[in-house]
Parts: sequence; structure tokens; C-alpha cells
Amino acid sequence: MRIRLNLEHFARVLVSLAAVTLFSACKQEGVSLAGATEARVDKAVEAGRSLKVLTYDEYFSEELILAFEKEKGIKVDFITFENLDEMEALLRSRPSEFDLVIADGGTLADLIELQLLQAIDRSRIPNFSNLDSRFLDLAFDRGNQYSVPYMWGTTLVAYRSDKIENPVTSWKALWDKTYRSRVLMVGDGFDSYAAALLAAGHDLNSSDEAAIASATEMLLSQVDELDARFVDIFHIRDQLLAGDCWISMTYSSDAAVLADEEENISYFIPEEGAPLWLDSFVVPRESRNTDAAYQFLDYFCRAEVAGANSNDLWCASANSAARPFLSKEILEDDTLYLSEEVMARCQFDKKSSPARQILLNQGLKQVFDRVREVGAKPELSLLIWEDYLSPSVIKGFSLESGSRVKITEIANTEQLKQALAARPDSFDIVVADEMTMKELMDLRLIGGLEKEKAGLGAGHLELFLTSAFDKDNRFTIPYHWGLTVLAGRAEAFKDVEPSWSLLWR
Repeated sequence: MRIRLNLEHFARVLVSLAAVTLFSACKQEGVSLAGATEARVDKAVEAGRSLKVLTYDEYFSEELILAFEKEKGIKVDFITFENLDEMEALLRSRPSEFDLVIADGGTLADLIELQLLQAIDRSRIPNFSNLDSRFLDLAFDRGNQYSVPYMWGTTLVAYRSDKIENPVTSWKALWDKTYRSRVLMVGDGFDSYAAALLAAGHDLNSSDEAAIASATEMLLSQVDELDARFVDIFHIRDQLLAGDCWISMTYSSDAAVLADEEENISYFIPEEGAPLWLDSFVVPRESRNTDAAYQFLDYFCRAEVAGANSNDLWCASANSAARPFLSKEILEDDTLYLSEEVMARCQFDKKSSPARQILLNQGLKQVFDRVREVGAKPELSLLIWEDYLSPSVIKGFSLESGSRVKITEIANTEQLKQALAARPDSFDIVVADEMTMKELMDLRLIGGLEKEKAGLGAGHLELFLTSAFDKDNRFTIPYHWGLTVLAGRAEAFKDVEPSWSLLWR
């Protein structure tokens, strides 16, 4: 759902757009016509004829919208939402203010049940026949009486390749305890349960009470043992880019764009399969400009328009006739246009039975209650070398103190300095070597200790470990110590007397 800001890609979009603009340009000539169409758009706005579209932010190619406005003389106004709950609330409170709305399957079913939509008149959308039959007649809108499919994709796993070298290509990766405090889950009930059910070996649409109970326990264990959080897609995006999140769920429409922005972000569709999502257009029951809405729908059902839009958004179109207009790069991304083998392992959200929905709602309440409970605990943030503290010690401290411990691991001294300089207020405890600690003290990045609170009285510390620059341990407490020694291949140094002089032989 994000536009790729890439010059080569922009050039490809312009090539695709050439086919789109030809249809309007072939009947027009001269610069004066461009001025006339702009004047027509302005008059439409003055007359209140603008088309109001309620949608996610940046979910349409700007160039295609401009082309539509010029061709049709209809101004398009976008009203954006961040999540589907917000969209539904807007539509219910202001039903006459929108002419088109983007909704996913589950929300679409709710809107139909609430009688907030008007039936689609297919005769006014000649290009409807371009749509892929795989995305028609689904459980949430049989016969597509109320919806016109737009974009589709999967929920998948994205991760930081600079933090995780070779994750298992399974949903189970989201339960790997080595990623503690670095796991984020999509705060959507269906997607979260789909991940847990698939990781446990169940069907993602399972209605079995025992399967749902086991998925609930898995989600609870994520909160307790991995300090996982359930957040919106925008938070996941920001945390992955910043490197604070190492692995998460995200949507295929977002993953490629994230990877384009940050080379250390990779992603995969887990081997167990994945939930599918489909965003569709719907026309609100009280739309005031249905004529413009149908012109917009037919325009975006054109094969060449759908292809150019898909290229620009880096998202899979529900328009099968658009395939010849798709870029090679888009077609070869196997997380966007899935192979038949992968597609066979993926499923849409089937309309849940009331009994299943009750089980999911009860389970989600437990999970979100646990998230709030854990979130209310004080958090201790630790900056330390990689693998320099036993997980059992962290767990024991958390249980004893009632605190959460967030660990940021660094590989070398330079990374430590950069992390502390960039976010000096983000860490409570820092572990560093003696010379680095002196530098941090000189820069006044280290605060003084209250030794009594730490239980450090006389005799608790080995005197020979006292630092020359912090003799009274006002700022530092020794953690580990050791020696620098010689190491070599035993077979090469038989009967050799150990000596530093060996380094010069």
C-alpha cells in the first residue's frame, strides 16, 4: 500500500501510462484541450461533483488519478483511514459523505449485514469482465452483489537480515525465543490466529475448539516469553525500518516496499501457507455521486490501468487482463503473484460461524488483556554485547522483580557508541569495556550509581577490578573480567615455551 519512489520504476510506470492516456488523447488535440479538461474539473469541483473515496493512504497511482480527472472531468477527493475499524466508524457516522470505499473481506461482510452498501450494477461497469474469477464469488460476498475486487495479497513474515541470518521459513519463526522483545504481530484477530493455527499445524480457518485453544495459548506464550506486541501495520513498518523489530508479520503489499527502502529487510511466505486478503471497492448506500463512482470503477477495471496501477503500488491486482501490462519485476516477485503450488496452500478468511467467532473473540480478549498486564510492568532497557547474558538470568530477574527486560545487543564497540549517541535516553544499563566506558563518562553519557540500592556495600567487589578512572565505583560496577592470552594450534607448537615473543617469530 506504499508507492515506490524509484526512478527506474517511475520510468516503467510512464511507459504503462502511455497506453492509458492514449484512449483519451486519440480523440483530442492541441494544448487548448488540456486547458479545457482542467477547466471542466474545476467546474465539477465548484458544482460539488467531486468523487469522495474513503481508502488507505497512497493506495492509488497519482498519475492515474490525474489521468482519470482529465478524461472524465471529475475531481477525486481521498479521505484516508489507518485501519478498517476507523473506516467502518467513519462510514457509519457519515454515510452520505462517501461515494466509494475500500474494504477487505471480513469488513465487507459486516457492511453488507449492516445494510450500509448499495448493490453493484454490473451493466455500468463494462470492464468488470477483466477481473480474475479466483477473486469473485467469495464467501463474504456471494455473486459480488456489493463489491468490485481491487488488490489482493498475503500476510507473510518480514525480518531484518542483518539481525537474523537464516530464519526457519515457517510461522514458527515468530515464536523463536532468541528474538525476545523483537517480535511484532499484526493486531488483527484473523491474521494473528491464522499465524498461530498454521504454526501449530492446523487449518487457518479451523473451527475446532481444541485447535483454537492451542492457538490462544501460543499467542499468550508470545506475550509472556517473547514480550511480543500486537500493533498496526504502520507501527510494524516503522519498527522494521528502525531495526528495533527483527521479525514480524506484515502484508505482501508492504513487504516489497520496505525491502526497497531498507536493504536489510527480507521476507518470505511460510512453508505452511498464509492467509490471503482481498481489498474491494464498495458503494455506500447513501452515496451522492454514484455516476462518478461507476465511471471510476470501470476506469480502474481497464486492463492497462490496472496494470500500471499495480506496477506503481507494487501490489497484486485482482484484474487478470492486466497481466500483459505488468512489469517483469512485479511478475517475478513470487510473494506477489504466487505460483499455483503456493496459492494452493493459502486461504481467504471464510466467514466464521458464530460459534467460531465467539471462541476467537474470547481468545483475543485473553491475549490483549495479557498484553496490557505485561505492558503495565516497568521496563528495563539493557545495551550489551551479543550473547553476553544468560536468558535464564533474564527470566529469573523478570519473575523476581516484576519487570520486563528489553535487550539491545551490539557486535562491537563502535555499534555501542552509535546506539548510545543516537538514543541516549533509551537505555537504563550499558555493558562496555573499560576504555569505552571512560569515553562515555567523558561525554557525560553515564549517570552516577546509587550503590546502596544495588546492594553493593564494602567487600562486595574485588579491589583489583576497580577501574583507575572510577576508583570509588561511582559510575561503574564490574561485570566480567579476564585475560588476553596466546592461542595457537597445538600440533604446531609442541615443546615450545609459551612466550609473547612467539608473535614475532
